[in-house]
Amino acid sequence: MTPNQLSPLELNTLTQEPFLRLRKHRNIILTPMRWEDAPHITTLLNDPRVYEWLMSTPYPYTLKDGEEWIQNNKPKIDAFLQELKDAQGSDELRIIGGPPICSIREIQEDGTDIYLGSLDIDRCLEKALLDVDVERAEQQMEINKNLEAGDPNIIWTFGDYLAPSHHGQGIMTDAMDTLLHEWAIPRMNVRKIIACAFLGNRGSVRVFEKNGFVMTRTIQEHAVVRGHMRGSHVLEWNIEEGRDSTMAIPHPLERNPTTGEIYLPLRKHKNVVLTPSRKEDASLLMEYFNDIRVYHWSASTPHPFLQGKLHAEDVLEKRKQYFEDALRELEQVSPGSETPKFMSSVPVGSIREVQDGGSDVLIGSINLRRSNFGEHLNTDTIDWDNKQKNEMENESKAIGDPTIYWMIGCFLAPSHHGQGIMTDVVDTLLQDWAVPHMGVRRIIVDHAKQFFAITKAASDDLLKQLEDARDQPELITVENCPVRAIREVNEDGTDTFIGDIGFMRCPLGELMGSDGVFDWTNKKIREEENNKRAIGDPKIIWSIGDFLAPSHHGRGIMTDAVRTIIHEWGIPRMAIRHMWVSTCTGNDGSVKVFKKNGFNMIYTFEEHTQVKGKMRGLNVLEWKYEA
Repeated sequence: MTPNQLSPLELNTLTQEPFLRLRKHRNIILTPMRWEDAPHITTLLNDPRVYEWLMSTPYPYTLKDGEEWIQNNKPKIDAFLQELKDAQGSDELRIIGGPPICSIREIQEDGTDIYLGSLDIDRCLEKALLDVDVERAEQQMEINKNLEAGDPNIIWTFGDYLAPSHHGQGIMTDAMDTLLHEWAIPRMNVRKIIACAFLGNRGSVRVFEKNGFVMTRTIQEHAVVRGHMRGSHVLEWNIEEGRDSTMAIPHPLERNPTTGEIYLPLRKHKNVVLTPSRKEDASLLMEYFNDIRVYHWSASTPHPFLQGKLHAEDVLEKRKQYFEDALRELEQVSPGSETPKFMSSVPVGSIREVQDGGSDVLIGSINLRRSNFGEHLNTDTIDWDNKQKNEMENESKAIGDPTIYWMIGCFLAPSHHGQGIMTDVVDTLLQDWAVPHMGVRRIIVDHAKQFFAITKAASDDLLKQLEDARDQPELITVENCPVRAIREVNEDGTDTFIGDIGFMRCPLGELMGSDGVFDWTNKKIREEENNKRAIGDPKIIWSIGDFLAPSHHGRGIMTDAVRTIIHEWGIPRMAIRHMWVSTCTGNDGSVKVFKKNGFNMIYTFEEHTQVKGKMRGLNVLEWKYEA
């Protein structure tokens, strides 16, 4: 497969500008320079919290200075980009002489971005950094200047600054880490970097140290800067000495210094890590897989889950083989090689919580593999006829092919539910491993397609059930309503999809029988009890899920839809007698819809669950049938 010469850069879909997204701060990107950056550069470089730590920046810094800086440096950036574009179609990734991205920007909620600073890596031509001997330094500078791009003997240096409003957030540490490992090592063949920070600039020193730099010396009198003699700390990074080779594993994997076991730290839950499987995991696997709050949600887990070859030992053996295959792949990867190698699997997947003493406890598992949901591949419905064909085609695709469909399997110990751990696990696995190291681009957890396929299949089954009962003397009671898509009929007789409404058994087990106090421990048990009740049982607690196109809000459509589906179908055909519905706090429109249909507010919680990264409150409304 011909590589994309811009890899791992992404393209802005509107402007086609390439960018590199930071590894941890996903709303921060590195882009090329822009002509319109000059006023923003001028503002930052007149701030003493910035210019005091820069060597060659004049003060005051004028708009003309900013424009000249861009005029002198943008052509170099543009040339790197053009070189990459010209190399498209080549069989190997081109090694180039610098990064085509250096401007740090923060993406705003409306999709625009603001300039935050700069991070560049260039050849080191500062004689005081290259050698303490003046003559040797002069020679080294000339050699360094004339080496061909990609030569491993080139000595590089970093130059950087960041808006004071964003200091102390780890952004520059992340930016340097991202630029170094995503671009400088694989696309420039960088092997040695020398950098410096003025005496007293502890923040910059920490940024370098967190990225594997080691302080080698201090120059008490380095240079006269804006009329004052300044001293500097000199720091060095060598790939032979950094974590990339001593660990012999790709970033961001780390190695336990005591056991030698590799692990992947989670992005947010710092005391939780992903590791390979271990033989001693069997007893905890049995405990978790025999818990209804785990096995009920797993399609393939047998119950009861037993010790022995058929269950616990078999699962561990398969996982152990999977991880060993992945580790063998790792051994063939040369960290920082100029041609990044995609891998076919994940070498870590056991979720462990690190204890205060350094030991850890297995609390769950996650794996990523090629999808075996062939009935959902290459179709908008469910295609059982081509299931096997689709799976074989998906399995035969080359490693790194972006059209591969993947799937995720996971579970978490019930004791750790509701803490955001699994969300963090999935985010870490995807962003830090699957996307950069496996080329993963498509995962079958495609909610729109899955939602359509599942609801359509359920509706088809219900319609068949009703058709089969056509000749029965009495109307049968059914599990749900076979119609749920809300459509607007147009003047020409066609219709337009504008929303959805459907019944479900209530998913608020944390509140059932708890008098308004969250009981997460028994949530799944109570939901299971509700789900097991026979069709037509008046004790079932139901709920409604719905949405409507914003273009049709405020017309009473959803109020009418709720009234219709309850009274025309829910009561007579499903024997619904009791319902709870929930809305996020602030969704006054939905609250009004339900109140107009006889629902009463019974609970309001200021904090209930994380939604899209934000803690959201919850309103709960209740409806009871009155004959």
